[in-house]
Order: sequence, then structure tokens, then C-alpha cells
Amino acid sequence: TNLGSVPAVLDGAYLSNDPMNRGKWQIPALKLQPGESKVIFCDATATAATAASFGLAGEGGTVILSGSAGNILSKAEYPTLGPDESWALTDGEYRLTSMATPGYPNTEEGYLACRNAQAPTGGLVITEVMSSNDGYLLQSDGGYHDWIELENRSKEAIDLSAYYLSDDPAQLELFRLPQKTLAPGERVIVICAGEASLVGKYIFADFTISAEEAWLYLSSGGKICDRLHLEQIPQGCSFGRMTGENAPVYFTAPTPGRANGTGVALISEQPMVKTEPGVYESAKVSVEVQGAGTVRYTLDGSVPGEEEPVYTAPIELTETAVLRFVSFEAGKLPSEAVTASY
Repeated sequence: TNLGSVPAVLDGAYLSNDPMNRGKWQIPALKLQPGESKVIFCDATATAATAASFGLAGEGGTVILSGSAGNILSKAEYPTLGPDESWALTDGEYRLTSMATPGYPNTEEGYLACRNAQAPTGGLVITEVMSSNDGYLLQSDGGYHDWIELENRSKEAIDLSAYYLSDDPAQLELFRLPQKTLAPGERVIVICAGEASLVGKYIFADFTISAEEAWLYLSSGGKICDRLHLEQIPQGCSFGRMTGENAPVYFTAPTPGRANGTGVALISEQPMVKTEPGVYESAKVSVEVQGAGTVRYTLDGSVPGEEEPVYTAPIELTETAVLRFVSFEAGKLPSEAVTASY
């Protein structure tokens, strides 16, 4: 990204992942206007002239941008990165984030714009998913199961049997949808039953969805048509798309089989307890917490709601207590609770 106020001409510049060989890959003719970004894919097997001829190690490494004379223009040393994590320059500092924004500003607004630009490639779309279900669509075994809602957003009828669902990118054809014609605008519910033997009007898939984190893929002919990254979906909430939108959001009122309402795009950042939990022999312990938005807390181990006390200063404890903290940021869902015992 050109963070300067004048155009940046990078003709003849180099990218590398090796400090001892800064001329690994030469950038083709490239001119960036102020604020403009260019995404360059890194792949040691790439043949396209626009892709760097080296990969990036997941366990950490270095990326170096050098001028045509070999002078270092920019350098970033990144740590071990997990799935879908990135090392992003934000407010002048590099930070680890799960909100990757390739081609967009490294901000919450850029993240939402990036997600909204990632449109499904076909008319059949994953519109809603619930992976922590305890009250929707009671099944024949008396229990509640994960479920997926698919919608035909095209103007033509769709044969579902041409599509597959999976939570494994290495096995896209994990579950084939049955022979059924879905009319334009029509929705269908898939119950992720796993090994449970269920009967009823729904489609029953033989896999389940992780409540912690998972990817869900919809494919046809070996190609991914749609996918959703399911992460940190709160209990009782679903995750999907609002009508006419591509970016996924959280729904506090799931609507299986019906049009989705208004959702919330982000979850508040978890508070950070700065005072180490544990056993203290002193008569008093001062518990300090840091968090975004409004942080509320309880002393009895219950999850804080919007009526609980607001954290404004270190909490002075004179007896054993189980503290829980939740952040409430405007326009976001509450964070997951953080627990600390003293």
C-alpha cells in the first residue's frame, strides 16, 4: 500500500522472503497512487508473472521490499500465523489479526468491505448456519442439531443434486444434496445430524459443524461455489447473510426457512485481565482489567449482562471471588466472557 502523498513507482523493485537474497522476485511494472494497494500472491509453484515465485512460511518469516538498486524500502518480520490470521500494519504498528483485508484498508470498515466483495459464484447460496443450537427445529430424536439454510438467489430453478456440502476443503464432496428442484427465492434446511438417525421433512447430512471454528463449503463439479468461515458464533445465535448482501453477519434471532432479518457484523473484543489470577496470601488484591467499549463484571461467576456494574477502576478484593468480564462495544455483539479467580 502506498501510504505516502505522491505516486510510488515500483518498476524494477524486488520482493523476497530471504534477507540474504533480496532480489528473489522482481515486481512487474507497477505504479501505486496515494492510498492505492496491490495484492501480490506468493506461491513457489506459480507461473503467472503477477505472482511472487516464493511462498511464505506459516511458522513465521520475513518479507522484504527492495528498490532496483537493492536498497530496502520496507521490511516486515511476522510471527507464526494460524489459519486465516494475518500480520497487518494498523495505526503505524504491525499486529496479529483474524480480520484479513487483502486489497482493502486494514480497518474494521475495510474488513467489512472486503467480506462483502467476496460474492458466491453461483445462484445457490449459504444464507444461514447455526452451530450451537439449543432451541430451533426440534428433531425426531427429541434434540436440537446444527443446521444450514440454502437459498436459490438466481432467476432459474436449481437441481440440488448437483451440489455438495462439506466442512473439509480436502473432501469437498463429503455430502451430496438429494434430488430436489429449488425454485427461485426458495429456501431449504439441511440438518447436520452426524450419526443420529433422524426422520422428517428436512434434508439430513451425516456430518456436524464445530461450535468453536469451522469452514463450510458448498461446491459443484469439484469447484467451490460458496463458503463461510464459522467462528465464535455465540450460543443461540446464527451466522449468515442478510437479503441482498454478501458479507456474513451474526443473527441474534435465527430464522430457519424464512428471510433473514438485520444482523450484526462484529463481536466486541474480549477484555484482558492484567492481574494474574491465582492464590494470594495478602489481605487485599487489586484486579485491573483493560478492554474496548464498556466493560461490565460480576463477582459470583455469572455471565455479565447490560445491567451489571461497569468497570471504571481496579476492583479491590478482600475475599475469594470468581470474576467474569464482558465488553460491550457500540454496534457489536457482546464479547465472550473472560473468567478470573482469586
